[in-house]
Amino acid sequence: MFKEEMEEGLTLSVATEEAARCLLCFDAPCSQACPAGTDPGRFIRKLRFRNVTGAIRTIKENNPFGWTCGVVCPTAKLCELACSRTAIDRPIQIGKLQRFLMEHGWVMGFSPVRKPESSGKGKVAIIGSGPAGLTCARELTLQGYEVTVFEKKEKAGGNLRYGIPPFRLSEEGLNREIDEIISLGVTVKTNSPIEGKEGLQKLKDEGFKAVFLSPGLWSPVRLGIEGSNLSGVLSATDFLGSMRTGKASDMENLIKNKVVAVIGGGSVAMDAAQWAKKIGAKDVYVLYRRSYTEMPAEEKEKIQALND
Repeated sequence: MFKEEMEEGLTLSVATEEAARCLLCFDAPCSQACPAGTDPGRFIRKLRFRNVTGAIRTIKENNPFGWTCGVVCPTAKLCELACSRTAIDRPIQIGKLQRFLMEHGWVMGFSPVRKPESSGKGKVAIIGSGPAGLTCARELTLQGYEVTVFEKKEKAGGNLRYGIPPFRLSEEGLNREIDEIISLGVTVKTNSPIEGKEGLQKLKDEGFKAVFLSPGLWSPVRLGIEGSNLSGVLSATDFLGSMRTGKASDMENLIKNKVVAVIGGGSVAMDAAQWAKKIGAKDVYVLYRRSYTEMPAEEKEKIQALND
């Protein structure tokens, strides 16, 4: 059977040593380069001065998916690329520090975001339980709204659950972050599709004052060439989604001892290539129209794929 575990995270001693390398920039370029607004310059400074709970609070107040972002965010192209330490030797391992702090908070039992008191502002419906929907749910709940998330799939998480392999993003960690959002008072209803105008009208009739649409993009883009719809030609959505939908064994039977071609050179292509190899493909080839160095996947992802 294939290995599903993620690689181990940092220990406390290694994390504090790494944080000590920070140059403590006044106007930290890493924070400016973070599209999620997690403020790495601030949480690394706090970790460096042993304010661990403060560092955890900085991440979690800014980002409900602090652990997930620490694991899967392409930090090498964002905050770490902007890190001033790069001019001396190498950037701070911001993603790994962020992951460490979230996991350390779980071990400590520390949860910096507390359930708010109900203020009776009204009911809001959110369609889709991916990162956008659940983030919106948390923010509205903290502002005093009664939020219900409707999800058509069996479990919440959207593409985080059904599009990222378990060796890249563990289900346990994802569940923890979703549970933290639910613990604030968010209601999540799975196996509950909202379809068409009739579905929206029903929500209105049930007293919802507003609806936030975050259904995700689940229709795959096909190549549009002869043979692209033949049996055995799979989209990344279907292939990677099989990991979480109870169809992993079926996919393993389809792939085992076969030669597999993965078309594309991004992070999803690397995930698909590794997943194919882990479930028994004889050989896996990644086909990309440009050079290896121009592949959009992170360097560490390409190396991991080659090692597999």
